[in-house]
Amino acid sequence: MPESKPGEPAKDRQKMYDDWKKKISTQQEQVQLLEREMDVMQREYRLRAAAFYADAGNRLRNAGSWDKEDAQYKQQLAEKQKNVNTAKEELQDLKERARKAGVPSSMIP
Repeated sequence: MPESKPGEPAKDRQKMYDDWKKKISTQQEQVQLLEREMDVMQREYRLRAAAFYADAGNRLRNAGSWDKEDAQYKQQLAEKQKNVNTAKEELQDLKERARKAGVPSSMIP
């Protein structure tokens, strides 16, 4: 990535700042999307769990399949959480690289 150099024209610096801002904003959007996906997944699971546990007969008839689905859900949730954490780390890394490149903190979203 380009860095700010002493004596560089303001126009070039502003272009560099805008490039960094765009990259950081894109990564922030990715983090937000992953968090929303994980939130929706958790909400859907809670609804299914409430429906499952509300019906005692269903709970007795389908306990094995529920256990299988529950384990699968927990695995998917762990993967989603890992993806969210990775995206957040990448966002922090981008912000740090922008700072080291000379972008003022007021320009970093």
